Amino acid sequence: MLEIKVYFLPWYIYSGIILTTLISTVLSFYFFKRKKKEWYFKAYRFSFTFCAWASCYLLIEILYNVFTFNLKTGNPGLLPIIDNLNTYFLNRSYQWPLLILLIFILFPDKKARMESFIHFGDVKAPSDLTQNKRSWFYFLNFWIIAIVFSALFMIYKKSAGITLGRAAYYSLIPLFLGAMNNSIIEEVLFRGVLLSRFSEVLGPVRGNLLQAVLFSFMHFNLELAGAKLIMQTILFLFLGWFWGKSTLQTKGIFVPFIMHSTLVMAMWVIQLYAR
Repeated sequence: MLEIKVYFLPWYIYSGIILTTLISTVLSFYFFKRKKKEWYFKAYRFSFTFCAWASCYLLIEILYNVFTFNLKTGNPGLLPIIDNLNTYFLNRSYQWPLLILLIFILFPDKKARMESFIHFGDVKAPSDLTQNKRSWFYFLNFWIIAIVFSALFMIYKKSAGITLGRAAYYSLIPLFLGAMNNSIIEEVLFRGVLLSRFSEVLGPVRGNLLQAVLFSFMHFNLELAGAKLIMQTILFLFLGWFWGKSTLQTKGIFVPFIMHSTLVMAMWVIQLYAR
């Protein structure tokens, strides 16, 4: 029997999303005939966005089962580095071809792409998280310092007395590349593409909430159960919402990308060196 690998979600989940979206759209068009033309246009854009996203990520699942990007080496000393490069960098890169396709499907012309959030944005834009409306540059610096010191403290506490070899330090390179690659992919998808489209249809508040729900859904870990699963779901929901808010206010994805990549890098380093 052919073993089917799962990259994010099983193929039938994406198929179900596409089918459910199409059926609900057709039914809404039938039962809400007296709605204004603007409503039909928004409903069409909303359903088309969902179907395009699910279709592209269904193709990712197929691509993941057909092609293998893994590097190999006969040198035992390089094995940990190559393994990390495959796991944290190349494995994440399956998304790039279909993500680029999704961008051109949803934003077919240059003007549409320029009006989306797929830009650096203004890092010094004011935030409404505090009364004095400090800029997002302030929160970005605070985030980086907090994450770095937390990671260093956990590694120090758990690996006291352990001497790391040269290969362990070299393994930081694929971790860094993987964190950057993974974070830019997810920020372009969720905050750059989906938040742009959902905000047009639902408004910024509901659009941000919806992309945060999808962000949490795509990180759903079936290996967890009970309180751990609930806590992870809430965490990713909050992160998706918070990074979406920074995107809306800075009009770009640079701030959430730096926050995202810093957090991912810290988590992976802790996972490897603080066991």
